[in-house]
Amino acid sequence: MSPQYPRARTDPPKQPNTTDVVVVGGGFAGAFAAILLARKGMRVTLIHRGGGNLGIVELLSGCARRLMEHHIDASILSALPAVDVFQTISLWSTAAPVSWSAMSNPWGPGLALDRESLAARLRCVAANEGVILLGDAQVSAIESRHGISRISMRRGGQETFLQAGFVIIATGRTDTSLFNRKMTHPKHEIALMSHACGRDQEAAKTLYLEAAPDGWWSSVPDPDGGQLITFCTSRAKVTKRQGSLGQFWRSELRRTKLFASLFFNTQNGPVKGRDSGLRSFDPMCGESWVAVGDAAFAPDPLSGLGIELAIKSSLLAIRAYSSGSRARALHSYEHEIRQNVKEHEHILAMFLRNANIQIN
Repeated sequence: MSPQYPRARTDPPKQPNTTDVVVVGGGFAGAFAAILLARKGMRVTLIHRGGGNLGIVELLSGCARRLMEHHIDASILSALPAVDVFQTISLWSTAAPVSWSAMSNPWGPGLALDRESLAARLRCVAANEGVILLGDAQVSAIESRHGISRISMRRGGQETFLQAGFVIIATGRTDTSLFNRKMTHPKHEIALMSHACGRDQEAAKTLYLEAAPDGWWSSVPDPDGGQLITFCTSRAKVTKRQGSLGQFWRSELRRTKLFASLFFNTQNGPVKGRDSGLRSFDPMCGESWVAVGDAAFAPDPLSGLGIELAIKSSLLAIRAYSSGSRARALHSYEHEIRQNVKEHEHILAMFLRNANIQIN
């Protein structure tokens, strides 16, 4: 039987104004880091702004799946609505679609799930581990002096403050306001997403990929039914379109081969857009803080490694925080993440070049 996790406490009766670690951002990476720190005996406060669920279905790689089960709970994923992805069918610089089976993956199949649902479950686990959750809170500034950080935030219409010996930034791929970070990759790309209703037995367990002249398409099974179809292309191309976003999306879908045969005649939902493409930030850490997950390095969605890299960066950050020589460990953390960025850039460029994809 799957464990029953309590509802996350977002307003505890007493909130200490000093804590060991403050985690800013209650998404997947922030909640994951908060759980592991609490299990090490740290006093942890997790600040979660909240907001609407975009309904984004993401692929949890086989490796990330095993890491989750090992570090959090062996059955945590079984309690979530999710779909095993047993194969990938790709039309990428080949004359005909090519299929790969998860049977050849030593980590096993990936899992298609709603990322926010996973984050919400992790916040419940964090509360159960003693993490204080401050929901509906917006951090406005962080000032660090002599190893102590003063966090200013607005919650319930009031400005409040919190002191911490260390801060973990887990605010995602767009927020650079804290610690004067800057984005080192321009926002050239956008992902347009739409749900397709209905699916056959094969599509229910399949990840589809197809290269296009100015972008690429992907499709993952939606645990609620149907498929989430995504077209990643240049922001400039979308801005210059004629007609509505839905008309643009369908006209581009008509130009595909594999995806048109699968999805053009299906009933599609509204088209939504979100930032896409590789993102990294500078700096990634400081004397008393570190960024994890997408706030440090957001991989291109083509890689399918978003959650996996969030897990690994959180583990590295916690190791650096716990090190006897923290300054050296944080320097090593930033170096290792930047090496991942360079490797990711190289592999991404190779895939785009092989398919003659130009995204400008």
